[in-house]
Amino acid sequence: MAEIYEIFEFEHDPKDDSVYVEAEVEGSVLAFPATQYEPEQWTHGRCSTSLFWDVEEDGPVNNETLMKYFETYDADWMLIPFDNSEEEADSSAPMHFRTVFGYYN
Repeated sequence: MAEIYEIFEFEHDPKDDSVYVEAEVEGSVLAFPATQYEPEQWTHGRCSTSLFWDVEEDGPVNNETLMKYFETYDADWMLIPFDNSEEEADSSAPMHFRTVFGYYN
């Protein structure tokens, strides 16, 4: 079961008792692939999941109750892709900075 470091946002739909959650989840991003001598290494990343939430049984939906819920419930987390688009890159940065850190015109 993955550890949840932080819940960023959640949205409860009382019509169908579903909750959409975005959180920082342990072991969701491959940091380093396996080599001949070392196993693969994973790090945390921003993920999302949806779950059923019965307010009468589980109580009100808030960060505290969700964190407690995830201590016993193994959710099916989906990694939210990184947005590394060039449109958001800082084009006003000096050329050396853009070259070294992957920012291009």
